[in-house]
Amino acid sequence: MALFNKRYANYYNTKYRLTVHVYEKRFYDKMIADKEGMLEVSRYIHLNPVEAKMVRKPEYSPWSSYHFF
Repeated sequence: MALFNKRYANYYNTKYRLTVHVYEKRFYDKMIADKEGMLEVSRYIHLNPVEAKMVRKPEYSPWSSYHFF
């Protein structure tokens, strides 16, 4: 993932003639240990577009799998 991030940042900065950080934070991952953790992550993923005011309801997001649940 780090290599992908580096290459994309280089591409982006070259294309737009910039020298900025493309990503806010370094990539990290964390093991989901139990069912409650899985529900928490799912909730975060589906509600993130709502929190960002991109859509009013999670089911309105064209990229969401919310309607399958």
